[in-house]
Amino acid sequence: MVSLREITESEGTAAGALALAGALALPAPAGTRASVRGLVRAGSVPRYRPERWNSDFTTTDRNNCYNYACDVRNNLFAQPGAGAGIPEPSLDCPGETAGAVADGLISTGAVEGSAGLEFVHHAALVIAPGADFHWYRHDRDGLWTHKPGHTPATNVDNSKQLITDPRTANRGPYTVFCGFFAIPRGGVIVGEAVARAIGAPLDVVVPRKIGAPGNPELGLGAIAPGVRVLDPRMVAGLGVSDEYLEREIAAQESEIERRQHAYREGRPPVAVRGQVAVVVDDGVATGGAAIAALRWAREQGATRVILAVPVAPRQALARLAAEADEVVVLETPEPFFAVGEWYRDFDQTSDREVVSALARSAGSRA
Repeated sequence: MVSLREITESEGTAAGALALAGALALPAPAGTRASVRGLVRAGSVPRYRPERWNSDFTTTDRNNCYNYACDVRNNLFAQPGAGAGIPEPSLDCPGETAGAVADGLISTGAVEGSAGLEFVHHAALVIAPGADFHWYRHDRDGLWTHKPGHTPATNVDNSKQLITDPRTANRGPYTVFCGFFAIPRGGVIVGEAVARAIGAPLDVVVPRKIGAPGNPELGLGAIAPGVRVLDPRMVAGLGVSDEYLEREIAAQESEIERRQHAYREGRPPVAVRGQVAVVVDDGVATGGAAIAALRWAREQGATRVILAVPVAPRQALARLAAEADEVVVLETPEPFFAVGEWYRDFDQTSDREVVSALARSAGSRA
């Protein structure tokens, strides 16, 4: 298992210079109420694997519906908002939504979708008025699953039917549907830690996934500023039109521009030309976003491009090695299902934290 502390203490000596994929460092050559806050983000859309939650009494008993929806097994029976220090929410939609948002989840309201935000997967919140809350999770196969309290995880509702939509499922006493939530991701904190350890400047590049029509969680590829990395077999297999691709790419390019402007707060980007660029992410799942960031760095004129990540699936290494001059990976565990499985501490990263990290790096080198 990998922790942020272990990454920081590694000093980055294997690569010689480190930074972030979502952020980039460019050196010259040479509580009483348990929470999921600080753990939200599983790294990829989770698979339905009931054995991960039901194989032993402790895991089943001490992880509830909120743990399961966020894909975080911490044996603490998590409560929305506890880690943010807010009072125990009232058992209604506004109260539980506020707690979840404080933990880093993004409320998308009545519509399931990320509205262009980076996310890992979706969850849904329902309420038994005045009595209890309950969460559902959207898995990679397109179905919804849940883990009621101390009981096993399951993919069926109260009528023993597969859950295709939590709004229409038999939810028993949970009669109020509050809305959908996106579970976001990011690797800026990893980049700041390693950049600080080796004295490297930190900047941001924002790769964006290109989602499939009707299923934005299914990636057709990824883009970075001026770079497109598409999977032609996926595009052809799904019959995706050129018009859809251009429209989706334009929307993501606009979001990239907005985020980079907001994150830098008017500061110019760090110059890449003639430098060693080391792209660091919190981990790699499929590698699409990392490849987009690597190609962006190379097109900006970096003399050498290195990818450094704490954890990645072994089968992704050959694809990554074809794009980078060097690939540094601390762990390649098997089996590999999600980045977040291999962390003890996987801090949630807000936009405010991204801005603060970049500002601290810029200030330390002024």
